[in-house]
Amino acid sequence: MPASESSPATLKAVLRPRLIRLRQDIPPSEHARMSKLICGHLASLPELSSAHLIHAYWPMIHRKEPDIRPFTESVLASGRRIALPVVHAYTAERVEGGRLRHLELTSPTSLVQNSWGIHEPEGAEIVSIDEIDAVIVPALGIDRSGNRIGFGRGYYDEFLSEVNATLVCALFSRSIVDSIPREAHDVPIQIIVTEEGCFHADTLSNS
Repeated sequence: MPASESSPATLKAVLRPRLIRLRQDIPPSEHARMSKLICGHLASLPELSSAHLIHAYWPMIHRKEPDIRPFTESVLASGRRIALPVVHAYTAERVEGGRLRHLELTSPTSLVQNSWGIHEPEGAEIVSIDEIDAVIVPALGIDRSGNRIGFGRGYYDEFLSEVNATLVCALFSRSIVDSIPREAHDVPIQIIVTEEGCFHADTLSNS
C-alpha cells in the first residue's frame, strides 16, 4: 500500500533532500574545523572513554559526513577495540542474522570500498553485538528527542534494535531539526555530539 502524504515515511522522504543539501553546502575548511571539534567532544565523552569496544563507521567525506577518523584512530592507538559495519546482504528486506556484519578494525590499511563506496574491514574477525559497549551512529539528521533519519535503507534500524549499548550520534549542529517522524522500527539515540558539544537527547528535548 502506498504511503499517505502525511505518513512518517513520506515526511522523511521530503526531509532527506533538505538535510543532504545542508551538509553538502558546508565549505571544506569549515567541515574540517567542525569535524575536529566533534572528535574532541567524542574523546571527552565518558560513555565512550570507558567503552572497551566501540562500534563506529568510516565516514564518507565526499558526502560531508563528520570526519571522525582521528577519533577512531586514537581509540585504536589506546589499545581499545573498534568495530565497523560490513554489508552482508544488499537487500531491502531483513534477512536472518541481519543485513550487517560487524568486523573488528585493526588498521585503516585493512579497509576496502564496497559497491556503495563505504570503507569496510577486509579479512577481519566478526564481532558479536553482545561485546559492543557503545555505537557511534551515522545520520543525516536528528531531532531533540533523539529521533534519527538516515538514507532510508533501514540497515542501522535493524542493527540498533538488537544491540544493547549506548547510542551516540555524531553530526553537525545544522543537522538538528525540530521534529523527525518516528516509525515503529526507529530506535532513539541517547547522546548527540556536534561541534558545539555533547548533549543527552532528553536534555535537548526539554530545552
